[in-house]
Amino acid sequence: MIATQLRLTTALVGVAMLPGMALAQSTGNNEPSGLEEIVVTAQRRQESLQDVPIAVAAMSATSLARAGVNSSSDLSASVPGLQLSYNRNVVAPYLRGVGTATSVAGEEGSIATYIDGVYAASLSAAMFALNNIERIEVLKGPQGTLFGRNATGGLIHVITRTPSHDPELKVSLGYGNFDTVTGTLYGTTGITESVAADISVFYSSQGEGWGKNLNIGGDVNYRDEWAVRSKLLLQPTENLTITLAGNYNYRESDIGNVRHVLPGAVLIGGAKFKGTIYDSQGNFPRKAEAEQYGLSMKAELDLGDVTLTSTTAYGSSYNFGLFDQDGGPLRVIDALFTEDSTNFQQELLLNGSADRLNWTAGVFYFHANAKVDPLGLRSVVVPPQNRDRFSEIKTNSYAIFADGSYEILDNTRFTAGLRFTRDELSQVGADIAVSGNPLGPPGTILSSRTQEAAFKKLTWRLLLDHNFTPDILGYISYNRGFKSGVFNIVNFEQPSVRPETIDAYAIGVKSDLFDDIIRLNIEAFLYDYQDIQLQRTEAGLAQILNAAKARIKGVDVELVIAPPVDFGNLDFGATFSFLDGEYTDFPDGPITTRNPAGGNILTLGDLSGVDTIRTPPVTFNLAANYEVPVGSNKLGFHLSYYYNDGFFWEADNRVRQSSYDLLGAQITLAAEDNRWEFKLFGSNLTDTKYYAQVNQGSLGDAGSPGAPRTYGATISVKF
Repeated sequence: MIATQLRLTTALVGVAMLPGMALAQSTGNNEPSGLEEIVVTAQRRQESLQDVPIAVAAMSATSLARAGVNSSSDLSASVPGLQLSYNRNVVAPYLRGVGTATSVAGEEGSIATYIDGVYAASLSAAMFALNNIERIEVLKGPQGTLFGRNATGGLIHVITRTPSHDPELKVSLGYGNFDTVTGTLYGTTGITESVAADISVFYSSQGEGWGKNLNIGGDVNYRDEWAVRSKLLLQPTENLTITLAGNYNYRESDIGNVRHVLPGAVLIGGAKFKGTIYDSQGNFPRKAEAEQYGLSMKAELDLGDVTLTSTTAYGSSYNFGLFDQDGGPLRVIDALFTEDSTNFQQELLLNGSADRLNWTAGVFYFHANAKVDPLGLRSVVVPPQNRDRFSEIKTNSYAIFADGSYEILDNTRFTAGLRFTRDELSQVGADIAVSGNPLGPPGTILSSRTQEAAFKKLTWRLLLDHNFTPDILGYISYNRGFKSGVFNIVNFEQPSVRPETIDAYAIGVKSDLFDDIIRLNIEAFLYDYQDIQLQRTEAGLAQILNAAKARIKGVDVELVIAPPVDFGNLDFGATFSFLDGEYTDFPDGPITTRNPAGGNILTLGDLSGVDTIRTPPVTFNLAANYEVPVGSNKLGFHLSYYYNDGFFWEADNRVRQSSYDLLGAQITLAAEDNRWEFKLFGSNLTDTKYYAQVNQGSLGDAGSPGAPRTYGATISVKF
């Protein structure tokens, strides 16, 4: 605790000194360079970030490139309060202590991901490479009115570039440690006066893994990926814009799929920690792959004071993996996952304004079909577990919503919104015996079940905001969000769990100060969180349960300084997240105790008063950028530092991720007109060892590592 306070005090003192440091350099005649204005769509319409009374972490393409964010899984080090866990080749986000621990097909998560307004329903589809990105918006707090279900704790919205009629082609090649080769391509051009198109390609191949399999040999913890995304922009009339988009992504990676026993733990069979956290003692060769594709059509019709937007989308994702559940050499319970998910969605959205009123209304339909086909369980220790499990979940969701903001006094607005959602779910499942099962010959139906459930919820937001000056906005809000009830696709015998709900109270201020030199945004919030969906692992299978209640409170702070300097351009950034979460009522919570003979003993007990999972008390990010002219070129320097105070992985607060920090740097030499660029980069330069996922189930305590030190160089050319 003392070390944490010292780190935090040092960081705060450093930030407090930044204005003096920066302004002291402004001794020349340069005009202030000013802060970057970022346009966001957090309220389903385009607005300046500083005019939106919501806590939003918005990152432009430039800031993402500087921070080395190449994939959605890299975001956590740039957004304090956001935790991204890798589990079985998917990413499970937690934001301000709100998220979902399960990662199987049919689970949509509590932090929604959108790409160009299209909901990425599968957690597998939420993990993808970034290339033609215009910006990313991370909305903090429940977004149950404008975005709806499963945005309980917020959402991540990725906005890609719009095709341009001006021809452009940009190509980049890179090489890094672990024999990693990368390549990107982005091209756009006009086809006719009313039609433009673009294409984006990403490729990455990691020739060496971060570690070795100490049992059967070979590399582990690697990632190969390629992706393509394209848009076709049609403007048949001045009032109508149609955007057709398609994407394909293929990923072969065992990151999050490879586990090893935690130091001090003993697995079933007696395996103990060996090697490094990047190594494995598993009995499977590296094999995990994911494939996804999607098609969408967005049509925007301008009717004067009203805009009608129709968004139609179809998505499909496939996930396959050989999964050693305990991470040890003994074949206790191994799983062969074959998951398929498809979804269709249709939204009609109306945006309008009249005098002092801005309003939004719409309807939304969503259909999803998720399968494990099959989940193959294999065991030499527990023969009755040798079975193929087939399970399918179908979801139909219907919603209607309206939201309006009225200027009740000059510079003072009151906003109210409502959304009604009805979800209908059904599940069919069966277990089929395979060779080695003593309960019957191969093909025997061991068990089966069909069940249905329906959930309906009313969510809302109430908000009052006021401009104290043109550059200072204050607001207070009350929002309700919910995550739908779900079936457990890997355990079809389990009934559905109840929806979780969250009531969020927030007060905040957004300000641009000193002639747009300093930006300071602060939000304090309180969450009342009920029927929380959590997970425990028994015999290698995830069980979903509802915890009773939790309370999470905290403060987010964002500081940006863009001072005038005598030479070049300079800016500093600092973002902080302070969190305090506890389960206020959690009887019969899952508790695991290490068994000296191997594995864990599972019991139930009262967990009221313990910390909520994945809720670090303090996280912060510090960044500095300096760019100077060098002849007809420019030289840029970027430095970033991320600190995480640590958190508990499970509700019994037994296994804790200790505090860790990540240091990144980048040096860029580029032509003044950006026709070419050469970049040296490094992430986690101090080679900090930390975990991206930990599971403390009945088979033992096992974890998957976060990324080690990575570095390399890229060269880009634009035509």
